[in-house]
Amino acid sequence: MNLLAGETFLERMILMKKNGKFMVAGTGGALFLLLIALVRFVDVEKVGPQGTAVGLSYLNKSVFERLGVNMLWYNITDWLGILAIAAAFAFAVIGFVQLIKRKSLLKVDKEILALGILYIAIIGLYVLFICNHVY
Repeated sequence: MNLLAGETFLERMILMKKNGKFMVAGTGGALFLLLIALVRFVDVEKVGPQGTAVGLSYLNKSVFERLGVNMLWYNITDWLGILAIAAAFAFAVIGFVQLIKRKSLLKVDKEILALGILYIAIIGLYVLFICNHVY
């Protein structure tokens, strides 16, 4: 094993574990972006509610025809969506309070800032789908 100067076996193993986590996260992110591109540009047809355009429409329509509508799951996912938005709002308030108290964006917890960046990215993807839908 080729260790760098001053690097122990344990340090090398920790570094390899961190790099592995970054590879898994990067692969997951790349697959997510691939899915977004597929849903946005592949097999887009007006098969959604009220004639809305849906990506991967054949697959979507086939699953819908096979499973149908279950209002229990519709209501559960509706409330979970509201809960997720409430949690995001709560973290936004926490970040804003930290910004006011600490008087610097650099002094806000890095986890809160990372979460804010994630929320901005999600909102950006939402806008991409809503504002640029295919007619």
